[in-house]
Amino acid sequence: MRSAAGTSHLLLKGNTYYFRHAVPREHRAALGCRELRRSLGTGYVAEARMKAKRLALAVRDVFRMLGRMTREGGFVDEDLKDVREFVDTIFRDALEENEMQRFTDCVKNYPKEMDYLPGDTEKRIAYFKGILARRDYARLEGLARVFCEEDVGVEFPEDPVKRRMLAHEIAKHFINYYTICTRRSQGDFNFEKTLYPPQSEEFLDSLSTEVKSGGPAAPAVTLSKVIEEYVQDQTLAGNWTERSTGDIVSTLHNLIDILGDVPVSSIDFAAMRTFKTTLMQLPPNRKKSKEYRDKSIAEILRAAPKKRLGKTTFNNIVTNISSFFEWCVRHGYLKENYARGLKLRTRNERMDGARAVFTPEDLATMFNAKGYRGDSFKQPYMFWIPLLCVFTGARLEELCQLYVEDVREVDGVWVLDINENPGSDGKRDKHLKTASSIRLIPIHPVLLDLGVLRFHASVVKSGEKRLFPELKKIRNRYGHAVSKWFSRFRKSVGLDSELHDLHAFRHTVIDFFKKQRIPKDIYSDVTGHAQEGTAESVYAKAHTPTLLLQEVVEKIDYGLDLSHLNGSKFGNGATQDRKG
Repeated sequence: MRSAAGTSHLLLKGNTYYFRHAVPREHRAALGCRELRRSLGTGYVAEARMKAKRLALAVRDVFRMLGRMTREGGFVDEDLKDVREFVDTIFRDALEENEMQRFTDCVKNYPKEMDYLPGDTEKRIAYFKGILARRDYARLEGLARVFCEEDVGVEFPEDPVKRRMLAHEIAKHFINYYTICTRRSQGDFNFEKTLYPPQSEEFLDSLSTEVKSGGPAAPAVTLSKVIEEYVQDQTLAGNWTERSTGDIVSTLHNLIDILGDVPVSSIDFAAMRTFKTTLMQLPPNRKKSKEYRDKSIAEILRAAPKKRLGKTTFNNIVTNISSFFEWCVRHGYLKENYARGLKLRTRNERMDGARAVFTPEDLATMFNAKGYRGDSFKQPYMFWIPLLCVFTGARLEELCQLYVEDVREVDGVWVLDINENPGSDGKRDKHLKTASSIRLIPIHPVLLDLGVLRFHASVVKSGEKRLFPELKKIRNRYGHAVSKWFSRFRKSVGLDSELHDLHAFRHTVIDFFKKQRIPKDIYSDVTGHAQEGTAESVYAKAHTPTLLLQEVVEKIDYGLDLSHLNGSKFGNGATQDRKG
């Protein structure tokens, strides 16, 4: 007797298939057995699968009915996990009915608003997203009551905490439901698998585990499902930006690529040792590379790539996975963080983020390169971004996403206003690393002498909204093209170290402040670092632009002769006719 490979609820005995379904622990007393078994009367696996699927649906309905009876009209337990499973089951049923009503008349009185209605459905999605963003759960109390008492047939909970939990889950699932209906209206029935993956009903395995342990096994929730929940949780909490969300999700999917979409509860130290060994053998950017992007992990390993992931990239992936596992532990999906301790040691590891600083000689070499000496740069950002970085200490993206109105005068001091304010069109597409990143950076006198305000005026005159309109958002970053260009530029002047990227300018400025013994609580208002201690971070006001200019920014002096840049076409030579 053996289970049929690749099937659910099927057992092959001799030449005949049997349907086999474990009875949930809470229903065994009522049914008087631990398992339901019935001959399917066929030896053909395709026919057996169809019969087993129909029986499984019928059995599930029976168990749901028994569940309601045993609750005696009560609601599920207060635990958030129970609420999630409860709402998830209801919405899965609704999606099945939505699909069935497309080709049959068996779904009686199917409400039109539950199907896709152009315009209305999009408004509903926006409404429920607004509920979640504002945590305005009281608006959903009436809907949740109808959901419980009329649609499902259980009592509406009296506990206000439980009501909010229920409303929160209902809003999340309505967003998913209407998004799936929208995709279905376009003929896309694959998208929904990312939101509601097919349930892996490994009842035989769970039954075996339960018999051995004397208790119920952990739910077989798949990696993809838990990752989805984790991402949604972090996004709703505002912990991630749009860019970081994409990067983190991409790194987490390495788990699925290597281990498979396995139940989270199956992950242990042995699985993570396999993950580590495999990841170390993979090439960088394998999903973008033409050579590897269409190959499976096994095929890539057989090809034995010569170039493999760098230690920094490997450690970044492990860091994201470790954070995910910590979340899994807190939410009961894992017993331990099995990714802890997997990071690789790096030689000469730096406490300041493993980036070098530019020496005065490096800067002199850079700003005397052909592009600067010959004023031959094709785009304004090539001239200005390195200069702005080295005289402000700002992050690359903070500079690349500036609007023209972000260059302004405050109390007689010209500043760069680093903020997340929308543009004149009301569009919000600027993102900062932290709340402390919002600040005013006085513009260094050297930049004023080189004509940054003349350049700014020419951009304003041309009617552009951004200071660097030639930069387009790629992979959620305006600085994408700048990073690529600067890598080529620095190598062309002999700065070959990968540590000398654009962020090294920021380290250079901070290192200069430290050597000048400028107090951190003052220069942090320029660099955008959070103040240390509750009193400083909560109650202290930012220093004035005048003080920051005099006590911090004006002290930046690398001993450079930049007089040859005074007449640049992007500076004092900027004309009303901007072609760059």
